[in-house]
Amino acid sequence: MDLFICWANAQRSQVAEAFAKKIGKNIISCASVEDKKEKYKNKPEKIVTDLMKQNFWINISEQKICYPSDIIDKLDEVENIYFLYEPKDVKKVDEKLLINWKPFWEYLNFIWKKYKIYKIKDPDEDINTKNSMLEIIYDIEKLINKIYK
Repeated sequence: MDLFICWANAQRSQVAEAFAKKIGKNIISCASVEDKKEKYKNKPEKIVTDLMKQNFWINISEQKICYPSDIIDKLDEVENIYFLYEPKDVKKVDEKLLINWKPFWEYLNFIWKKYKIYKIKDPDEDINTKNSMLEIIYDIEKLINKIYK
């Protein structure tokens, strides 16, 4: 099983999870910085859901937003961990996403779990357009193809 991680698990990691599952991989994803379960009603952001369905015929509307605490019991099964942003750029982590009072990447370091970082552009929800989000989705599709070639 592999794990994809982004800021809020509402866009990038949800897309990565969907593309990897489409090619038959066992995948989970989670947030690591922002608590957005309530804001997005525990589902991927609607623009992402719509774009995935319209452009790739992939339905992600039933995927759930997960936090580290939701997947921590599966970490022993996880072989590869991929951050879709640079954790060093994070200034503050919402308390609900901390594990033992640590940001998730620090917790992974603490338990000696290795991870890779792939910087995928952050979708800015204030200026997010279909075109800019579609560009990010294509970047994630390329990354999935590179990882699992």
